[in-house]
Amino acid sequence: MNSIDRIKTTFSHKEPDRIPICEISINNKIASEILGRKVFVSSSGETRKEALLAYTKGIDCLKLFVEKIIDDWLELIGVLELDLIFFRFTDYIFEVFSSQFIGINGLFDTKVKEIGNNKWKIYDKNNFWSIYQYDEYSDMLFSMDNSIKNFGLNEIKRYIDCLEENNEGYMSNIISEFTKSALYKSKNMFTPVFGHIDVNFPLFQPHAAMFLENMLTNPDIIDKFMKITQKGLIKLLEDQLKLNISGVIATNDFCFKTGPIISPELFKKFIFPYYAEFVNMCHRYNKLFIKHLDGNASSILEMLVRDIKLDGIQAIEPQAGMDIKKIKEKYGKEITLIGNLDCAGVLQFGTEEEIIKSTEYLIKNLKKDGGYIFGSSNSIHKGIPTKNFLMALNYLKNHGEY
Repeated sequence: MNSIDRIKTTFSHKEPDRIPICEISINNKIASEILGRKVFVSSSGETRKEALLAYTKGIDCLKLFVEKIIDDWLELIGVLELDLIFFRFTDYIFEVFSSQFIGINGLFDTKVKEIGNNKWKIYDKNNFWSIYQYDEYSDMLFSMDNSIKNFGLNEIKRYIDCLEENNEGYMSNIISEFTKSALYKSKNMFTPVFGHIDVNFPLFQPHAAMFLENMLTNPDIIDKFMKITQKGLIKLLEDQLKLNISGVIATNDFCFKTGPIISPELFKKFIFPYYAEFVNMCHRYNKLFIKHLDGNASSILEMLVRDIKLDGIQAIEPQAGMDIKKIKEKYGKEITLIGNLDCAGVLQFGTEEEIIKSTEYLIKNLKKDGGYIFGSSNSIHKGIPTKNFLMALNYLKNHGEY
């Protein structure tokens, strides 16, 4: 059974030949150790930094670098024998408020200026700007300041006005170009390719606190922001679905270890309608919609599974109290579960015995009737020893057969 059949069987809640394996992100350091050379893969901060540097030299340089990312990631997927290929190409497109959650109506006519060591200013003709910095220790490229944080609600209003006027389609065209390349290069791997989409909820932007506050104090403005950004995102999603991808994965975070960052009531008002729209469009095209969901999502899980009707949930963090066995017992016939191998504890610090014991637990409690894909509880980050990661993979391959 090849990976396409294995994933399709699993999502049909039937038993394939073995439990499939998926990682949506593997750090460059670990990937380089496995492949024996320096590589740039997935969405690590280092990869995004290099993409930003390429963009400063022009769009053709950026395209060449993204092709290298595609080549390196596909090689790694093949060597590890993973069963799902995920690309988040929006990480490499630098809108003025650069984020992977931007639709085709974002403001992409931007310039980049280096303003310090590993620090850049992204700005455009409308005088919107963001300051980005790369931190090598955490391997993160993050926005530390922007014009919305400095000028508040009026800047959000001005941004909304600009988004309403901008319908150039640049983002959709370049994402389609990258996706077609990935599909062509992976065609002989017989492994399903997934794209990316998610709502533009600016949790990782400097103005996040102000945005959250205005959900309560100025809900009409936030509602308008969500609607105008969704207009660009839904077009971006449809353009991906028209290609031969198997589905999309949404990767925005909504939960801390103790629960969602916003109440279930606010989630239902500001987020729910847009996920429902994404899922409905995916299903019209007979494609899958998977939501990355770390942290404790217990209070919104019913809404996601039974109201929005997601096809899959990835991560399912045990350290946040997410009991995957109980989730399987309650929702196992309705949704496919992906991950749950503790990447913040066992994979990072565990002994061989502890890693095998955790992997055995997942096999024993989740393999029956399909509906489970093996993987970490978030991603394979730089703190995980490569040998620990490979140990878990090899044990699953040797003991995860049906």
